[in-house]
Amino acid sequence: MTGRRMVMLLALACAGCGDDEELRAGGTVAPIDDYALAAPVEVRLDEQRVPHLLAQTDLDAIYAQGYQQATDALFMLEVTRRSARGTLAEVLGESALQGDRQARTFGFSRLGEASRKLMREKHPADHNLLVAYVAGINRRIAEVEAGEQPAPAELASYALELEPWTPADALAIGIRIQLGFSSTLSFDLLYTLVERLVKNAATLPVFKTYGDAFIMGPPKQAKWVLPGATPAPLAGVVSETQARQLFDAMTLLYLRHGMGEGSNSWAVAGAHTDNGRPYLANDSHAGFTDPNRMHVCHVSAEQGTIDAVGFSFLGLPGVHVGHNSFVAWGATTSFADATDLWEVDVDGESVSLGGASVTLATRSEVIRLRNADGSMSELPFDVREVPGHGVLLPAEVLPVPKALISSRDLLLGWPGFEGTDELAMFFGMNRAKNLDELEAAVGLGRTGMQNWLSASRDDIRLQVHGLVPDRGAAEGRPKANRIMDGAAPENLWGGAFLPAERLPRLDGARSFIVTANNDPWGHTADNDPLNDEFYYGSFFAPGFRARRLMDVLADETAQGALGRARMHELQMDVASTLAADWVPRIAAAVAAIGKDPLLAPFVGRPELAAAAAELSAWDGRMTRSSSEAALFRVLLAFASKATLEPSLAFLFDGVDEAQPVTIQKMALLVHTLDLQPILQGRGDLILVTALSDALAETTKKKGTDASFTWGDLHRAVFKKPDVGETLIATDGDDSTLNVAQSRCWDKGGIGEHCRSTAGAVYRVVYGFDDDGTPRATFAVPAANAGKTEDWVEGAFHPLRFRAEEVKAASVESRTLLPD
Repeated sequence: MTGRRMVMLLALACAGCGDDEELRAGGTVAPIDDYALAAPVEVRLDEQRVPHLLAQTDLDAIYAQGYQQATDALFMLEVTRRSARGTLAEVLGESALQGDRQARTFGFSRLGEASRKLMREKHPADHNLLVAYVAGINRRIAEVEAGEQPAPAELASYALELEPWTPADALAIGIRIQLGFSSTLSFDLLYTLVERLVKNAATLPVFKTYGDAFIMGPPKQAKWVLPGATPAPLAGVVSETQARQLFDAMTLLYLRHGMGEGSNSWAVAGAHTDNGRPYLANDSHAGFTDPNRMHVCHVSAEQGTIDAVGFSFLGLPGVHVGHNSFVAWGATTSFADATDLWEVDVDGESVSLGGASVTLATRSEVIRLRNADGSMSELPFDVREVPGHGVLLPAEVLPVPKALISSRDLLLGWPGFEGTDELAMFFGMNRAKNLDELEAAVGLGRTGMQNWLSASRDDIRLQVHGLVPDRGAAEGRPKANRIMDGAAPENLWGGAFLPAERLPRLDGARSFIVTANNDPWGHTADNDPLNDEFYYGSFFAPGFRARRLMDVLADETAQGALGRARMHELQMDVASTLAADWVPRIAAAVAAIGKDPLLAPFVGRPELAAAAAELSAWDGRMTRSSSEAALFRVLLAFASKATLEPSLAFLFDGVDEAQPVTIQKMALLVHTLDLQPILQGRGDLILVTALSDALAETTKKKGTDASFTWGDLHRAVFKKPDVGETLIATDGDDSTLNVAQSRCWDKGGIGEHCRSTAGAVYRVVYGFDDDGTPRATFAVPAANAGKTEDWVEGAFHPLRFRAEEVKAASVESRTLLPD
């Protein structure tokens, strides 16, 4: 560790010491086990209903944050806690059973307790803030249980009595979130199925991304050379029923733990802005919920070390994305490969691993299940762990067809299967007085694997920090992007992790920095991310959003100065990269009717030429009012299925359900790269047939209406915490910056709606005043603050921070008093 880094970490540790905390011998903070509010906290709500918690000390401010979250979203908090503890089936019954099994298997509660002990030992001041936060939640619960404050209606509906929270509960929630950010479990499984079941699987552009939009710079000098023929698939070894069970389990895993979602973030250096200071824009993409899992809040301690505003995950203290008086920060998922799957042989109470017999550690779990009549059943099951390596995935969690992988079990490895002190990273960000201190805080990260983009008045930076297993040199490197043989020692982790120089980092030497879950190093350029100097990851976003941002910012920073309004426009941008590439190809295919013998069935169909002309005249924007956008997205569904399903067979549905944008990327690259092993000379036929099918489908859906638009077809789906959902028509598609990754197929046909279950759970833009204080504008859906319609329409509002502005904008105030 460098001397500078050690100094920064020590500064962060000392910064956590509040005036109200007892010091032990040697000057360190004494850990506490409970907390009571010490002084009144003023709570102000501004015109957007953002709560500003104005306290004297850090402990009181964070206590008030816990109380405020419980005031705004108590039932959602309870569902979130139970999802991490694996006790949600006690409330929701059968629909929550699979999620409870997953949570028990991964051991989030046990890891939460281990992390509490680690925080208490290594970061007592931050541990104490966690204790204060939980105490704030528990105060609100006690008031509700006593009838002093109104109870959420759901408590009565389920006859639910709330238990007091513990610090371990909050940390279990955080670990569950971090696994979602860092897991490639679903991708590894899907690619294993593709490799084992699909003929010529290596000719599919699974890993190659669109447009060579790499974070760290131009791609390596590598060209994808199509491989020769590969053996026939393992035909008949997996039934469609078995595959459906697996896909359903993977979808639940994906949705329940937020795995695989993306985000946008970019920063423009001050030399290219309207005021000479940077702008930073960030919109994080996650599963839509109502209420939003992100809580908007301003936490301020006049005599303490924390004064920050922004967005926090419900169930966790501190501001996780936002700004303080000096710096602003945002995040996107990096998709570094931090998890692995091995198939292993289990013999009684031991497992064969790396040529050795390793004793299993078994823990017994009992899930309580609410039955339809309100009674409870107890469902015991055992979880088997391989100490130091990971956890075996029970068939109840992931029913992998045994015919595919023989009778072997699956072992999941993740560096997060032990206690973590990452909560200190977020408190460190909240306290940072400059970008060096913020980077020191990011250096505490272990498992979340985020691209942290930050800005101050004078600079912009990008940093990634976490535990990415070092898989060694290219020759002999394990194939970590699929299920591996756990009996082979070379496939196991050796205990080393990628060093800092192999984790992305950039500074303001560039005019702008873009992260949109894109490949940072260019390792996917040749469709083989395993053959480079080091292995970072395989499954990145396709590159549509990153390419669009890089092109626009390169052009506009060269021509003039960008302002806040332009940042807002880009966040709401609905120019479809997919349409820009596909529409000319569609028009050319239709023009070949009468010339290509394969297109003979379409001769005498003038409506096809008319539709192609209509799409060619379209501006390519996926707006709700556009009939062309609806026709195009339906056409895309048919075209991608016709292109890929002959190769993928029933795996098409699994990939499309997990990541429809990956299907869109693969289909586009098959056509643009003219991959004839897949197309088999059918390129134009696929497109003309897809246009014909799309016209028939949209005509059927239109009925007697004058038009059928994207707003009629597309819905953002906001899940309620228990049952039900809210559907909202929104703009965007799988490739737009205002992203709407949508699932259009439903049981073999185009569904009533193309459904987007995830998207931007907040949008925020940060600039800087003359004195260096950040100034933010935001829009957020289904949250404690702001209005969902403003988020839909792109109406941004100030995120108040300065004391005088908070006071002037207050529409309601109250005081939280000590008991």
